[in-house]
Amino acid sequence: MQFLLTILVFGFTLSVCFAQTDRLDSTTKILTPTTGTPQPLSTLPQEGELNVVKFTGNSYFSSSALQDVVSSLPSDLSFAHRIFRFYYRQLTINPYTPQPLEDALGVAVKNYEEEYRYFDQAGAENDVLTLTDVYNQFGFHDATVSYSYDFDTTDKVNVLTFSITENKQYTIDTLLYTGLESLPIDLLREIQALLPDVKGNFFNEPALKSTADAITNFLHNNGYYYSHYEQPVVHSSSLLSSDSVVIPFILGNRCVIGPIYVKSDFKDQNPISDFLIRRMLDIHEGDWYRRNLLSSSQSNLYNLATFDLVAIDTLSIRHGATVDTLVMQLFLQYRKQKEIVIAPFLNHTTYDNFTNFGFEASFQHRNLFGAAQNVSIYGRYVLQDFSLLTRPHSIAQEYQIGGLFSQPLLFEIGAAKVAFSLQTSYSYRYLMSGLATQKIPLNMTLFPLRLTFPINFPSYTFFNSFTFEYFTELQQLHNFLDVSVDMLLTPKPCRLSSCSSLSCSFWTY
Repeated sequence: MQFLLTILVFGFTLSVCFAQTDRLDSTTKILTPTTGTPQPLSTLPQEGELNVVKFTGNSYFSSSALQDVVSSLPSDLSFAHRIFRFYYRQLTINPYTPQPLEDALGVAVKNYEEEYRYFDQAGAENDVLTLTDVYNQFGFHDATVSYSYDFDTTDKVNVLTFSITENKQYTIDTLLYTGLESLPIDLLREIQALLPDVKGNFFNEPALKSTADAITNFLHNNGYYYSHYEQPVVHSSSLLSSDSVVIPFILGNRCVIGPIYVKSDFKDQNPISDFLIRRMLDIHEGDWYRRNLLSSSQSNLYNLATFDLVAIDTLSIRHGATVDTLVMQLFLQYRKQKEIVIAPFLNHTTYDNFTNFGFEASFQHRNLFGAAQNVSIYGRYVLQDFSLLTRPHSIAQEYQIGGLFSQPLLFEIGAAKVAFSLQTSYSYRYLMSGLATQKIPLNMTLFPLRLTFPINFPSYTFFNSFTFEYFTELQQLHNFLDVSVDMLLTPKPCRLSSCSSLSCSFWTY
């Protein structure tokens, strides 16, 4: 009862403090200094603090979307900060608060000072320009934005308000792409498929840029190495609230791939055959320049797992009257090809809840025969369910050896590349059930075999890869009959509580 009474009295004391705090806040504004000993806190915001950012007059964009655009951010006090601030404010006006407790809470509050945000006039003016530009990108060419920074006497917060007048949204009357007239007819037809009908739609700069980028990417993938578009020209009619847009393209000469030179940094590693390197390239001498094929060629070479760096760049340009030739250089930086590991291991398998311990030795070579063949051989000894140290005869054991051989390019079918891998292992297991009746381990042999033929297709196809796989496993029990007979003949203890009379046999056969 005495403990309960103490809690009630403490609660009453806090409630009195709350009333004093409200009365203090209504008449006094106490600030937290940036240096020195923290002073009692007020519920009022700090001088210059930014508590709320508001947007008025916006209907096209939500306030949350506009908040992501501007740099002015309100104070964002964490939950822990609010808790410390609350109790520090209450305890500082209580004359009976121990000074060490007050000082500790003051330091805790001071540690959260970086969570406060303050009004910045230059930043607010830049935000006005940013908001105006955002509205202009979406056809609100006559939109106006202003700001005000005031103290809200009702909510007792400092508010930065952006006042927006959107006005009318302009539509697209005409859209022209110039500079494409010299393209071959077949390419012009393909570009037409990329152009949406935007006449009468609202002006949308990001959508126009996306279309122009798609055209540029198409040109880069069809030999036009120099192609790009210049700054679009927009003519606006305030009378009709419409825009006429012209996007000028610069094509330059069409380019073909010239000689491809290979430069390698071997780092004392076995070189990969030049034949394989060039077969992994999707670019070939005499083909039109295609930027997407440069990226796919890099990916093909990285997939060999023998290079730290693959770079394809233009070495020089041979200029012609209408067609230029790009001399290319392929730079290859080799990675370490051999790895030897000898180490113990300890793991836990969730499916059988076993704790396993053992030793493993492995050897791996990523370029054994000069064609990026990956060869891996390992040997392993495992004690399964190692947690049964108190019953060593119950621990299962396994000896395992295995290997992996993979060839990244076996042959080609058109543009598809077919690889090959072979994985197998041989293990001899001594299986124990953990039962007291099993004295002889069950011996088992496992011999799995997996053949895989991965097929990689070009990136422009619907399917990027396809895999044919064949798997088989040979399992053989060597002494199943011996173990079964031994378990049946092993005496099992009988509990006294389960015996019906004193003449009950204590052993069952």
